[in-house]
Amino acid sequence: PILDARMVTEAAFYEDRVANLEKELLSTRTRLNDALEALASSEAALSARDASLATMTSMFNKSGQELLRCKSALAEIQSCIWAADVPVITVDCSGLVTQCNQKAAEVFGCTALAALQKRFADFMHISDRSAFESAFANKLKSNTNHPEQGHFQIPFRVKSPSLEHSWQEMLLHASIFKSGDDSMKGLFCVGQDITELKKQRMEAELIAEDLTRLVWTVNAPIIGVDKQGLISEWNRKAEQLIGYSKEEALGKSLVHEFINGDYEDTVQLMLSQGLSGQETRHEVPLYTKNGQRLQILLSAMTRRDRHGDVVGVICVGQDITELRLESKMLQNYAKICGAAVWSMRGNAVTGTVTECMTKEIEHLISQQAQMDICDPRMVLWRACFVSILKTMCQNFWMRRQGKVPGERATTNFGYEFCFEAPNGQVKWYKVEGHLIEESSAKEEFEVTGSMQECTSMWIDMVMGDRWQKWWSRMCHMVFDATLLVDTQEYRVLNAWGEDKIFGCKLQNNHPVLKLIKADDSDALKEAFNEVTFRGFERGRTLHLLRPGDAKEMPAQCFLLSADQENPNECMMGIRMEATG
Repeated sequence: PILDARMVTEAAFYEDRVANLEKELLSTRTRLNDALEALASSEAALSARDASLATMTSMFNKSGQELLRCKSALAEIQSCIWAADVPVITVDCSGLVTQCNQKAAEVFGCTALAALQKRFADFMHISDRSAFESAFANKLKSNTNHPEQGHFQIPFRVKSPSLEHSWQEMLLHASIFKSGDDSMKGLFCVGQDITELKKQRMEAELIAEDLTRLVWTVNAPIIGVDKQGLISEWNRKAEQLIGYSKEEALGKSLVHEFINGDYEDTVQLMLSQGLSGQETRHEVPLYTKNGQRLQILLSAMTRRDRHGDVVGVICVGQDITELRLESKMLQNYAKICGAAVWSMRGNAVTGTVTECMTKEIEHLISQQAQMDICDPRMVLWRACFVSILKTMCQNFWMRRQGKVPGERATTNFGYEFCFEAPNGQVKWYKVEGHLIEESSAKEEFEVTGSMQECTSMWIDMVMGDRWQKWWSRMCHMVFDATLLVDTQEYRVLNAWGEDKIFGCKLQNNHPVLKLIKADDSDALKEAFNEVTFRGFERGRTLHLLRPGDAKEMPAQCFLLSADQENPNECMMGIRMEATG
């Protein structure tokens, strides 16, 4: 029984023990489950942390690579700045150099290390320092409120290290630079060597001044006109020729102020063509300040600015007033005299003619053949005539060069040729040449000569002699004296038998009115007017005066037109009246 009780007791004890162990086991399992859940949660957090760590590691790696690239780029930039062919300098707010590249050191004439912590202004010419320091101080001050205004340019000079006593011209481009906290650190400066550029600019300015001086002093009128037709350029020759000063002419309309109304459209068209890019040439009349008319050959061309834009027209003139008068005189000379002159220059070695002047001959043939100078037949004739004349001159010169020693050298030659006019009339002309210059030094010769019509030369010589004798006899038979008189200028052109009346020979251009009584002057002028329009005058009594004698001599005077082509000339026959 005791054993049983003990066993019961032990059994109860063990049962309680087992129950407690089961409770502990349950509690342990609960804790274990909680721990497992916490472990799982920790593992998940750890996994997330590992993933984040991996991401951060990747980002750090990328940042490191980017940093390396930035460092490499910065090194390349620094290397480029260091090796740049322009000076690069950084200056702190106190004006001291903090960095400079190799070119800056070369320009400053020292090493880059020696340039550091020196005043940047000390490297400049003494006269440029105050301007730089003033601009630097103003930019630092104004940059506080206006950061966009922190850039400026300023020219300065530095001592040239290669040339003694010489200064290099530099242009400084400066900008304010700041630190990471947006505080100003100083200037970042880039220099530009403008020594050659300034020389070129000065040369260009000198060339421009020379061109302006050339335009002003050239011996031809130059007139510039803007797009509105107003004068913008007026050189000295234009002043001298037209009479208006440059100040008076500028701003005036060329067409309306200086051109005759009949030519305004022509000049306006010329200016319009010049503005459109065409080069034109017209002969127009210009009026001077005193009202004189000038014939000007104007060449108009487009005027452009340095960008190539059309800004107006430039007109270069040539005064051809005398040339036109000379041309008219040549025509009149050829018409009246029937003769013309020519000249040629040639090479004394080969005898080849190099220069021809045959204008007068062309005018003569044109007048007598009644053809325009530009007629194709005249052009063909001129080519043939000049060719023949050249050959004659060349042959003459070669004969002169090939003369036998001791033989007298001739200096003249001549030949005759004929020309058939469009109306079928044939005329003969005689050409004569004469050597006037022979220069061995210049290796050239010059021949000049004349050409005149000789168709009726011999007939004129014979008939002229007969006519002279007949006229002299007729004058003596009909009148006591005969005068050839200019009825416009009242002067004697020629006289026959005048010494019997006036007691002396009358000189050419002797005043007619001095040969008559003053009271008869109106009567004589009236007679001149009548003969001019009718060709003759019935005759009237005039009182003549001998030169130097006041005695009056009454005489019958008869007037007859002398030349139908020149109504201002008349023959005055004088028949003395018998006196008591």
